[in-house]
Amino acid sequence: MTQAKDAPTYQCLLGGSFFQNASGGPNAPITSYNSLFLPGDGSNGNEYAGNQTYNMQFWVLLDQNPDNAPQQFVAPDAQTVPAGLAALMNSQHLLVTCLCATSNLAPSGALYDFMMANGSGAALTTLESLNASLACGTGGLCVYGMISIPGQGPNSGIEWFINPAPVTYAAASGTAWGGQFPFVLMPDGAGGYVPFAQL
Repeated sequence: MTQAKDAPTYQCLLGGSFFQNASGGPNAPITSYNSLFLPGDGSNGNEYAGNQTYNMQFWVLLDQNPDNAPQQFVAPDAQTVPAGLAALMNSQHLLVTCLCATSNLAPSGALYDFMMANGSGAALTTLESLNASLACGTGGLCVYGMISIPGQGPNSGIEWFINPAPVTYAAASGTAWGGQFPFVLMPDGAGGYVPFAQL
């Protein structure tokens, strides 16, 4: 792919949150909501959203050509790599994932190994250690996110981890916990993009 000299820089935002409806009482189920905002990315729509109450994971694969729409994948549980994703782990893509859940739903087994091989590192290890230390318990609500160029090994991506997730909204309608992580996709000079944390 040949990139134009004036290739744009993309300001992006990854977020994860939980919402508990006040009318359901203290034991009401919590809905997990993850989203990725890619302003001006050239595809149809700027928000790529996942709303899953089962495994609370969110997977998006960005093409290095921003004219190609992002692809979304679903992991059936906390141990299984999303179907079709492993074959696309190369430098032609950018991997974005977010987990918004209680710590006992941390990735493990094959999914943990897959994430470590494709950019995760210390933050995911911390989440896994927290889960293991609590056995069947939970360390509360947490949010984990990662952006990487796949296939470059552990610690090659940008990670984001919050535990416990702070309250971001509280009103008569309910309470929300979570957080958001801004990052930038900058041209790498060779026709692709590299993610950077936006401080």
